Amino acid sequence: MRTIFLSGLLMVAADCLAGGTATGKVIEIRAATNTPAVLFMVDAELTDTPKCNEWEMLAIDLSKIGGDAMLQLVKLAKEHAYTIEVTGLGTCSVHWKSEDVKEITIR
Repeated sequence: MRTIFLSGLLMVAADCLAGGTATGKVIEIRAATNTPAVLFMVDAELTDTPKCNEWEMLAIDLSKIGGDAMLQLVKLAKEHAYTIEVTGLGTCSVHWKSEDVKEITIR
């Protein structure tokens, strides 16, 4: 009984941590002086994004390891109209109305 209950809790916790995903072209990049985040949007639906992502945008934290590399990929994808695959973290801690980015892949 305990094993079943614990595995059920782990499954619920894993679902809560799942982030949004999208595959598409970058259509907007936004930056501001009051945050270390760069926000961007793709031309595809962002599925499984958290409710806090009211702007339907993704946020890159430039103060974190990999942040600058992610920004370079987004800029390259925008410049050349490349398709990217984005996975979010399921949180909005970098910018309160945009989902934090976990990884970006150019396709």
